[in-house]
Amino acid sequence: MAYSLEQRDHALKVANTVREGNSLLKQRLRDGDLRLSEALRDPPSSIGHLMTYQVLMFGQGVGRVRASKWCKHAQIWPLRLFGDLTVRQRLDLADFVEREGK
Repeated sequence: MAYSLEQRDHALKVANTVREGNSLLKQRLRDGDLRLSEALRDPPSSIGHLMTYQVLMFGQGVGRVRASKWCKHAQIWPLRLFGDLTVRQRLDLADFVEREGK
């Protein structure tokens, strides 16, 4: 199925907005303006399509192993989309990340 020029243009704008939002979030985390636990409690809509472990890896010093460990502790499948987490799951994960000092 061929998409119209308007549809492709709209999809490109949406994708760029999401990428820009992710980049801004990563920058704020890197600069120390925002803590990872705060970002988990009140996440921007741009990270809803990412897997949970990818969101956790936005934090400084957080790699796949640490992100997977945190997900396991919170009883969340690391490959689950972050936007599909319940509020309770996000808050539990944020509390655990805060206790870990991130």
